Amino acid sequence: MEANAGGLWQLAKVTSPNFASPVSVVVAKDIAYVANGNRLQNLNIYLPNTAETRSLIGTAVTSLPKNKSSNNSLPDYLVHIHGGAWRDPNLLSTSIEAAVAHAFYDATSDHSSITAIISLNYTLSPFPTHPTLPYDPRVKNTRDDPARNAKHPVHIQDVLHGFSLLSSLGLVDGSYILSGHSAGACLAFQAALQPSEHWVNESSDGNVLGIPRPAALLGLNGLYDLPRLVDGLGATHAHLKDVYADLLETAFGTDRDSWPTASPAHLIGPHELSSRVKEGQAPSLVLVDQSPEDQLVPMNQMETMKAQLEKISGLHVVRGRRCVGEHAAPWKQGNIIWETVKDALKLLTTEYSKVPSMASKNVLTIFGATGNQGHSVIDVILASQHLREKYALRGVTRNASSPSAQTLVAKGVEMVSANVNDIASLRAAIRGSYGVFGVTNFWDKDVMSKTIEVQQGMNIFDACKEENVVHFVYSTLPYAQKITDGMLQHIDHFDGKAVVAEYVEANKGRMIVSYFMPGM
Repeated sequence: MEANAGGLWQLAKVTSPNFASPVSVVVAKDIAYVANGNRLQNLNIYLPNTAETRSLIGTAVTSLPKNKSSNNSLPDYLVHIHGGAWRDPNLLSTSIEAAVAHAFYDATSDHSSITAIISLNYTLSPFPTHPTLPYDPRVKNTRDDPARNAKHPVHIQDVLHGFSLLSSLGLVDGSYILSGHSAGACLAFQAALQPSEHWVNESSDGNVLGIPRPAALLGLNGLYDLPRLVDGLGATHAHLKDVYADLLETAFGTDRDSWPTASPAHLIGPHELSSRVKEGQAPSLVLVDQSPEDQLVPMNQMETMKAQLEKISGLHVVRGRRCVGEHAAPWKQGNIIWETVKDALKLLTTEYSKVPSMASKNVLTIFGATGNQGHSVIDVILASQHLREKYALRGVTRNASSPSAQTLVAKGVEMVSANVNDIASLRAAIRGSYGVFGVTNFWDKDVMSKTIEVQQGMNIFDACKEENVVHFVYSTLPYAQKITDGMLQHIDHFDGKAVVAEYVEANKGRMIVSYFMPGM
């Protein structure tokens, strides 16, 4: 649809707590992206105040301005999606204005390629306990508010409708950076990484289209793993469990088994998304950032998302370092969002285009890397040009500084230490891996026990499950006692591995699992 008359260009001022004076900009506000929509189905477009943009004042929005630099290949636009837990009526598209102030404080300066900043509103969910504007449609005689009645997937459908309008105004593949804060990061990742048909249901109007590919995707203090906001907050944020349970049930429904289908950290299929990146249907640069001081969102939200992203072939994943302070600091301060955008622009011009990264390959983690089996697996991969180009190797050993480990480092293998008796140690070693080769050693002087070897094998597999490994290969042996109907007893170095294989098979879920039997 075309921008409506409510979206006329006008002169305005935006502020940042870091500036003593307001910054003058040209803006078109409340541009509806749905015909006859509610008051939040709209977006704002901000431009720097220049002689050229001032000539637009009083006219309707018909297109997005472009950077006229003849040699510019960087994005022209920033598109931002605000947070607010899908429900806060006080946190809307205008929350980007502090960042706008930083972007356009000197309209004559050619300090970036960004010529317009776009901020999307979307229909919110009810917020019965809001301190000043409570809304609960379940309460008798409550006046209906269509702008606050959303339940997933309405939020993401609104975002996609907003992009349909922006496409009609000139937004194309690679022409913009997409950023989101908090719940807005969830929406941004949903929109950019998943095909639009995933968000269509029986209530859709049938016109939900995919978005143009962003040049880069940025998530700041984001919410990516919805179930973990209730069941995996950690000690620092455990007191928020009931708050998250309430807001998620309101925004996504009471069926908690359905929450993963809306979670970016659960949506990503490595093979599918690798193909989308390769075919230019998804961004090839993603930056995620999280403040360690965030009082509302634990670090594990960002860590889980980053680990999932690092499984995607061809995707450059960067850990941002701008987010500090409270949860709302990025949009309140403005400079955090804008500096992150500038970091992305720098990556698009320098590091991203020139420096190869482990994140651009699927990571294979090999246990027993300095032993016979693990070392052999590494040798096979290093001997193949095709496999070397496709996979990055990480070796696991007890002592990553040993001479044998350092020999592998010299060959380009990342070596890490881990203790197979410690799940946390194993998870840290596996994190970000696409595939894992697992092997245990019964004859180790600290093992020599079926019980211990079984537990170690289960530990490796459990760590793989918890870190969302796609493909697990386990080195096993036949179950001697079973296949001989009990004739061969106490062949523990065989049977222990077989017990682990049975455990893996029973608990693998959707994980791809293969078994290797040496000498069989």
